[in-house]
Amino acid sequence: MYIKHRKFWLFSFLFLHLLICPLIYAQDVENPSALSTDELQPSHPPLSKGGLQEVKEGMVAPGDSPRKREFSEEQFKNAVNLINLKSYKEAEDILLQFTDNDLWKDKAYFLLSRIYKEQGAFDKAEDYLKRTVSSSLLLKDYALKSLTDMYISTEKFNSALEAIRQVKNKVLLKDVRNLEIIALLGAKQENKAIELLHGYIKDYPNDWKSKLTLAQLLKSHSKTDEAISLLKEIYINVVPLSADALIELRDMKADTFAPEELLVRADKLFEKGNFVRAEETYRDVLNSIEKSMRDKVLFSIGMCQFRLKQYDKSAKGFAMIETPEAMYLEALSYYRINDKEGFNNIIKKFESRYGKDEHLAKLLLILADDMRREGKLNEAEEVFKQVLNDFPSKTEDALWGLGWLNYIAREDYENASKYLLRLINESRGEDFDRYFYWYTKSLQKNCVKNKAVNNSDNPCPEKTIRPSQNTSYYSYLLKSRDQSLEKSKTRLSETEKIKTSMPTKPKGDVYDRIETLIFLGMKDEAVNEINMILQAVNKPEEFLYIGYSAMDAGEYKRIIAIADGIEKVVDSTLRDEFLPLSYPLGYWDIVKKASEDNGIDAYLVTALIREESRFDPMALSRAGAIGLMQLMPSTAQRLKGSIKIELKDNSEIYDAQKNILIGTHYLSQLIKRFKEMPLAIAAYNAGENALQKWLEQYKYKDIDEFIEDIPFEETRKYVKKVLRSYWQYRKIEGLPIVTPLEKFSNGTSRAF
Repeated sequence: MYIKHRKFWLFSFLFLHLLICPLIYAQDVENPSALSTDELQPSHPPLSKGGLQEVKEGMVAPGDSPRKREFSEEQFKNAVNLINLKSYKEAEDILLQFTDNDLWKDKAYFLLSRIYKEQGAFDKAEDYLKRTVSSSLLLKDYALKSLTDMYISTEKFNSALEAIRQVKNKVLLKDVRNLEIIALLGAKQENKAIELLHGYIKDYPNDWKSKLTLAQLLKSHSKTDEAISLLKEIYINVVPLSADALIELRDMKADTFAPEELLVRADKLFEKGNFVRAEETYRDVLNSIEKSMRDKVLFSIGMCQFRLKQYDKSAKGFAMIETPEAMYLEALSYYRINDKEGFNNIIKKFESRYGKDEHLAKLLLILADDMRREGKLNEAEEVFKQVLNDFPSKTEDALWGLGWLNYIAREDYENASKYLLRLINESRGEDFDRYFYWYTKSLQKNCVKNKAVNNSDNPCPEKTIRPSQNTSYYSYLLKSRDQSLEKSKTRLSETEKIKTSMPTKPKGDVYDRIETLIFLGMKDEAVNEINMILQAVNKPEEFLYIGYSAMDAGEYKRIIAIADGIEKVVDSTLRDEFLPLSYPLGYWDIVKKASEDNGIDAYLVTALIREESRFDPMALSRAGAIGLMQLMPSTAQRLKGSIKIELKDNSEIYDAQKNILIGTHYLSQLIKRFKEMPLAIAAYNAGENALQKWLEQYKYKDIDEFIEDIPFEETRKYVKKVLRSYWQYRKIEGLPIVTPLEKFSNGTSRAF
């Protein structure tokens, strides 16, 4: 009976359609807004619910009409953007026009299903997802997954199982197995779900949510011991679901833990940077562990206090442990609170007990550096020589200390060059360029000094022969020095811009799928496909394509890491091609606007973001710095008013636009205050007060000397990394590069 009625209505509809279509299209031409899109589109019989029968060939699809239409990529991209803006009606109007074009219909079907799903029109969404399944090999598995999600949300669990079991894409394997378990639970097939969960967590041991689900199922099936074991594992590993696991354990009266279990939890808390809770947990087990473990726990408590910068407490704690490492950290604790007497006493104690231990060598190097800064040059020299004679493993550090002492403090460039030349001859590591740079500068300064003493007119050599041609911080300085020693500004000449166009797409469905996913705005899905194929890529041209695709999808961190590695080993003719992958222009539109508003170079801001977060907007440091530009919440809250940005709470600092606007403004303020870019970079990392103290306490002739002698090792390395990245970005763009070789400015700001 139903079939007869359906045929009757179908024939009636076709008759009416043929009768009134000309009138509709005529009215549409005269007044395009007179009818809605729904009124213009012919209806069609829906596919059966719960099944996956294929769309019949020739079936009329929404948007079919005898009119000739223009189909452009730009129109389709506009629809994608409208969906992202949740302007669903406008997007729908565009996409419906693409459903009768063989080139575009599968993509249009998929996006229409998303629109209807978002709006809760599940029948329409189901219809278009099934159309995608039947028409698109590239999107079939993603359509099946989306269909499964929708079936689960509407409690059609058997249909969900039917759909998800057809997915073949290995990239979706984890999601597929997870969804199958959820559907089984919804269908009340708990035994089968438990069986699958055991296999799933074996393959994905860090999926804590699934472990909690399994534990709860085992608990309900009276498998108590296994449930407790899983719940304790969740709690001990300090994951977001630890509190839920503890509630379950308390309900089972199983919330007691052995000291060994609590120690594991304390270690995990420490690893995650929760030093306060870690210390509390270590103290909880201190009196219940064996004597042999006591020193280990006391040491861990001391490390918590040290990381919390409670140096007076950590010094006392480490003093209770008789090991070289503990004594070393006790000395460092005194050093951090500027207790020189305590620091020196520990060194004397160290020499009497562990005279040959390398931890002593580290302390002696710190002591010698401090003596040099205080002007105790002879004492410092003696300590450096002591390390040189007694600790062969620290020969390089001791030679550098002696060379730098003669260069920066005594201005004895001849002796400095001797130590530096020895380092050059003995070094094969990353510091080679560093030694070579200061060696050439020592020779130059010694020549100038001798000319002044001897009243000579003989010119000093301006160029140096240098075997290394990499792109390190010192390499840029060397190139600048060789090009223009006689000039007041050391500007590398402009070079040709490195081309960054998308390479030719390799053959294969996976590359087509990645391209399609990015085009459809499915960047997370594209990134998953990219990460999977990266494991198999072995040709430079394939990696180049994947790399640029990853940039389009916003996946920067992993590509930068891989590109940095590849750049070091590929042929020099290919090196420039990989350089833009190492130095992407992430969030460029926001960076450029923020930089223009604040009057600073956008490439400097981008370089800083690269070194701070590798373009990860969700980056969070152990110190609490947030987002792309690693802003401390106190700094962001202090500056938000000056640029009229609202921050309801600290979570909004993660917002890419707000983070960049505040961070760029802060950097511009530092440049205005300290005049020189390297000083501003140092202040960004170490704080304005620390930088001001260094500038007042130590006097330097040249900016490169200041950078080399920054007291905080972390800040010293940071400034060099940001400057190097900045120069790399400008090199890629073919822009001139200025390096900090000249004397400190007289208060006028200079664009590097």
